[in-house]
Amino acid sequence: MQIKKIKLKNFRQFETLEIELHPKLTVLIGDNAQGKSTILEAIHLLTDATSPWTSLSEELVNFHSEETYYRIEGIFHDSENDEDIQVSVYSEDGRKEMKVNQKAKSQKNFTSLGTSNIFSPEQIDILMLSPSKRRDFLNSLASKVNPDYSEYLTKFRKVLRQRNAHLKKLSKKFYSTGEIPPIDNQLEFWTKELANFSAKLMAARTDIVQTLNDYAESQEYKYNCSLKLNLFEDMTSAETLEKIHLKQLIETIRKDIARGYTNIGAHRDDWDVFDKLNKVSSLKNVRKFGSRGEKRFAVGKLIFDTQELIYKLTGQYPILLLDDISSELDNNKQDQLIQPQILEKQQSFITAISKNGWFEKLPKDKKLIYTSDL
Repeated sequence: MQIKKIKLKNFRQFETLEIELHPKLTVLIGDNAQGKSTILEAIHLLTDATSPWTSLSEELVNFHSEETYYRIEGIFHDSENDEDIQVSVYSEDGRKEMKVNQKAKSQKNFTSLGTSNIFSPEQIDILMLSPSKRRDFLNSLASKVNPDYSEYLTKFRKVLRQRNAHLKKLSKKFYSTGEIPPIDNQLEFWTKELANFSAKLMAARTDIVQTLNDYAESQEYKYNCSLKLNLFEDMTSAETLEKIHLKQLIETIRKDIARGYTNIGAHRDDWDVFDKLNKVSSLKNVRKFGSRGEKRFAVGKLIFDTQELIYKLTGQYPILLLDDISSELDNNKQDQLIQPQILEKQQSFITAISKNGWFEKLPKDKKLIYTSDL
């Protein structure tokens, strides 16, 4: 699936914009705040129905406008069936709607058409900041390749909220009486439900990380499970993992009551990236010990590794969106990361402030768009 044209109305800094795109490589060049990232954001919304930077629809509306809506339209070409598909995402008063060929779609059906994969400077946060950022990245990736994952994640979050709300009530009783309340039927129910959906997420995430390692040449990825697993349990099925999970939840249930929240589960898991090329006696944990440039390079390699993973599992490369990928990298790292043969595997978009050294190494078959002309 390739995107041929996009049209923006009342979106971010653009009142109106219509541009045609190259089937292989489009390069957006211009100063900061001229709309390069906005165009990538619009493409991401047309493919994944989400913005990489905000979950609030009102933030996407043109800030100079008195209107309360935005609209993004795209023409995609399905090469398999040799047909064009009209896709639109729009919001009125904060409610987002998606349509394909004028027919309303749910987010699950909408994203089944294809997806995109984005690198941005903000994504360095997934290596430097909180584990929740890293979990969000893994959740997004798993949702793209596992049709059931989003449903499991939604149910898990609902169960976790219910269990934590009940734990909070029991915790108040504990602090008022000084005694741990007995485990009631409601807590038993939410504990079993949590073990069920948490184990499903853990198993899917583990599979994703293991598959990523099949494609990673310079990096190794490690999933850090909040459960205490021995060497053999680490490779168990979701069903066995659920039993282990339930056992450990029961063992720690008094601690959960005392604290008023759930201490173990998929919401506490994390993952790390290790540099395999510059190791001395052991692999280097990039998140803990890498420089900012090394973190940027690691995130870039992660994006390319996920491209291969998604292709392996779905048979289709996502559209590749690279926002300012070359900055803060030396020439050697730029050469390793931005390779023509990799860019040509899928439709790609790159943003840059200027034509620096790496520009000459890009494929000749491409389209340049100067945002100052938009």
